Amino acid sequence: MKEQNRKLTIAERLRNGEKVICAKCKKGYYVTDAKDISTSYEFYCNRCNSMVNTDRVIDIE
Repeated sequence: MKEQNRKLTIAERLRNGEKVICAKCKKGYYVTDAKDISTSYEFYCNRCNSMVNTDRVIDIE
């Protein structure tokens, strides 16, 4: 139940294929050049080219 109420992060929304409005220019939306959007780590605004980079979380034990 908690999983359904949790808000998605911008990275999760982008990887799900949702169009997210650019935080900088508020006119464009983020896109990627990757073939598989679900594994992309870089998204850029199609209007002003601002970037959203997501890094993988790696746990080392």
